[in-house]
Amino acid sequence: MAKNEPVPWKDNRTEEQKYRYRKMIAENRITRISGIYFEAKRARRWDADRECYLDPYGNIAIDHNTLDIEAIINELKIDDDYWQNKWWGTVCNAHFSHLTNNIDFIQIFGKF
Repeated sequence: MAKNEPVPWKDNRTEEQKYRYRKMIAENRITRISGIYFEAKRARRWDADRECYLDPYGNIAIDHNTLDIEAIINELKIDDDYWQNKWWGTVCNAHFSHLTNNIDFIQIFGKF
């Protein structure tokens, strides 16, 4: 194997280990988001037009109580599966489902 050649990596963790790791990442993201929201609230950066708080860059600051941790964990799972399948050259149905929907549309209605 050449010096700069990547080493194949197969994820051998159990589903429970993967879930705990993804949950830890999701909790970390929610903590970061809540910090941005509380900082915007403390600084009183309320936007009356959009009816929300803004971060220092003008982006919307989200209240962390409105976030669903399971939805974030699911997105992390889909992302992990995508990169694992991309590395090993297999098809990932979650990322390519929109393509099959478009193919079905084309087969039924012709080109659009």
